[in-house]
Amino acid sequence: MSKSYVKLLKDMKTLIEKGRGLIPGSAVLAVVENNHDKGKMICENMDLIKSVSRLAEDLGMEKSELNRARDFYRTWKENYPRSYHDVPISWSHHVKALMVKNRAEREFYLKQSCLNRWTRDELARRIKHGFYQEYMAQKGVERDALLQKKQNLFYLYSADVVRVIDGDTVMVDVDLGFEITVRKRVRLRGIDCPELSTKKGQTAKEFVEKEFERCVQKSPDPSSGRARVVIQTFKRVDLYGRYVCDVYYWPGETDKESVVKKGKLLNEVLLKEGLARVFE
Repeated sequence: MSKSYVKLLKDMKTLIEKGRGLIPGSAVLAVVENNHDKGKMICENMDLIKSVSRLAEDLGMEKSELNRARDFYRTWKENYPRSYHDVPISWSHHVKALMVKNRAEREFYLKQSCLNRWTRDELARRIKHGFYQEYMAQKGVERDALLQKKQNLFYLYSADVVRVIDGDTVMVDVDLGFEITVRKRVRLRGIDCPELSTKKGQTAKEFVEKEFERCVQKSPDPSSGRARVVIQTFKRVDLYGRYVCDVYYWPGETDKESVVKKGKLLNEVLLKEGLARVFE
């Protein structure tokens, strides 16, 4: 074992002990910086190290921990993102984001994690299910276009609300005519509500439920116990198989065209109430 390698081990142990002395919850950025420094030391001394497996054995630690630090440094040699929207990015979030190879997509996930206060597991789930691709597919929806009701009256269906899943997703029984109905999960076009696991997400869901309750109370057939709404589809489904649509409602009115022309557009209402944001 060369003197240079012995010195490297000593320096690595010092750095590792420093990192272990940090409390993740109160020193988020320091933990990330410590791992970046470890990764840099590994990458710059690979001629001495020969293999990460050997280094891990000599340090008495898990190889995976060193690999994550090495991969982090390789990914962000300089100017790695520390925070977005004044929210620091934790080491566990960085680790999950390393699964994404495309830089723009990786930065997107980190930004959204900070904006929506996603947990590490929520971030991993979003990555796994391709949230970025779904988001980009709807990127072309502009706010002005969204807030204006569509002039055409095609693809309109009456529907009974079965339940509100979250602020922007609803389960409905769609009336296809001739006494035929089909149950569908529909996703509101062009907007995104906070995760249901957050307080804002719960508030959005409760708001939608209360809006629909008004439709039930003033329905010509209150015995049905379900709100009658009108959905307008756009021949598109998202990655989860949900129809992307606009949802209109007007307590007491059942005529589809009247509801669309004079009623409320739920997508717009959620935006104005500050309970959702437009895809940008």
